[in-house]
Amino acid sequence: MDSGRGRAIIEGLLVGSALGRPANGLRRGHLQQALGGPLTGFLSNPAIFPDRPERTMLPGLHGVNGQMVFAALALREADETERSPVARVGARLQEFAGADDAEPGVLRAPGGPLRDAIIRWRSDYPWEEHDFFARTQRSEGLSAAAMALVPVALGIDNAPEVAARLARLTHARLLPVSAAFAVAKVGALLVGGGKRIDACGIVQELIAALVQFETTFVEQHRREWEDLGWEEKPPRLSAALGSLASLLREENDALAEKTIISGAASLQPVQEVTRVQNGFIGTAIPWLLYHALAGKSPCNTMEIILNGGGETSALASLLAGLLLCRYEREFLPDEWFAGTLALPLMYRCLDVDSSAGDVAAAEAAWNAKEEALRQPLRRALDREAENRTQSDKPRTKSRIEDDQDEAKFAPPPHLWLKPGEEEDPEKKRILKEARGKRRIDWKESRRRDERDRRH
Repeated sequence: MDSGRGRAIIEGLLVGSALGRPANGLRRGHLQQALGGPLTGFLSNPAIFPDRPERTMLPGLHGVNGQMVFAALALREADETERSPVARVGARLQEFAGADDAEPGVLRAPGGPLRDAIIRWRSDYPWEEHDFFARTQRSEGLSAAAMALVPVALGIDNAPEVAARLARLTHARLLPVSAAFAVAKVGALLVGGGKRIDACGIVQELIAALVQFETTFVEQHRREWEDLGWEEKPPRLSAALGSLASLLREENDALAEKTIISGAASLQPVQEVTRVQNGFIGTAIPWLLYHALAGKSPCNTMEIILNGGGETSALASLLAGLLLCRYEREFLPDEWFAGTLALPLMYRCLDVDSSAGDVAAAEAAWNAKEEALRQPLRRALDREAENRTQSDKPRTKSRIEDDQDEAKFAPPPHLWLKPGEEEDPEKKRILKEARGKRRIDWKESRRRDERDRRH
């Protein structure tokens, strides 16, 4: 693969991550209300969330999956420690995270699997590749495939197998590792295929390769999984892709969504799956591949993912990468590339051997700019909380209440009876007498007023 196509794929990964980040985590129905309309590209201004400052972010800045792409560029760099390329990627991620156990370093909102991996690496710094691999991580999230297309972009031999090893840095179960393999395999098949491809043929070739990979992977790790008490027959991604070819022939998005959701139950998700973009491998990967292989316009396809809610940053990143495996760069709008903040840094990393420190310094500067946007919102929330606290303070007693406390007679029963006591027969009698007394007092008061008016 020529270096220009490989560079475009990495560009796409960063562009998609930045495009989808403002909508990430929002539900489909909340997007237009929160962001002021459907997403068709970058927001003209920062996404401001007054009630959730942590969601306020710079337009054009990639998320943690884009940072993982920068880490994966270590695959192409020399390393005097003679570590394997995958081990160098793990070391790069650890450098981005820094040494403070309480902070994620320059990483922006890393997911649970990555946080757990970094904590383990900090406590026992590994050097061999197998030391980096996740041991007991049960997550089956989409982040496993974040770096899957980088080996394809770099033209590495056996890119799908390398992508699977990258996924194992943070994930140990079959589904997420298979997802990384599948994305890289489709990317490799799309490269050089041109605008017109045999989508159903690609799906058949993918499933055949995936079945073989999954069978080998299960055999290699069966004893390890048995010791952990995991399933003897773990769910396989290849089974979830069985209907993909027929869905591509139909090209009906609503039908595809329903079919993919209904098929997720066989993959034993921890929670019930009701949306395709919720980050669960069993729905997200078939949905991603369906859009990457369909014949729709790349821009329209990207907008469907952006406005679908859920894991928009990761899905949009992988989708843009796959689209640039298939199409030339000019099939996507120039303003998407011009608006992505990280592309100049990416070019420097590819043109020269830029160190991890250069990337970490740039990421820290971007984080500081976002923090500057968030500080006024946090201060406003603090003031609002302080005002609520002051309004909730015990009310000072009025003069009437003071007079009542000093009175020589007991307050009326409706002021001192506890809830439910009014049902007690004795309490009912007391209340009845009190109501009668109030009625007599009211009549007496009216008589006095009437006499006063006459005189």
